[in-house]
Amino acid sequence: MSEREGVPVHGVRQTQTIPADASGTGRNIVVTDEYWYSEELRINMLIKHNDPRMGSGIMTVTQVSRREPNPGMFEIPPGYNPPDE
Repeated sequence: MSEREGVPVHGVRQTQTIPADASGTGRNIVVTDEYWYSEELRINMLIKHNDPRMGSGIMTVTQVSRREPNPGMFEIPPGYNPPDE
């Protein structure tokens, strides 16, 4: 098992080969996806996608904090009046 941002994760890599006759390019195309998942947080901490036809992309979770949030974030602002239902 590996770690990302101090959180245990496990990774999976999936590949898909698009045959030359179906790729529109005359050659095989390999599309890869990689996922690093945290069971503890129940989210993907890292996702990598690579498709030579469209490019690649990376989504990653950073700055994981397990501290209690500032209680002030959950206070109703002074003067707030809820809308009538």
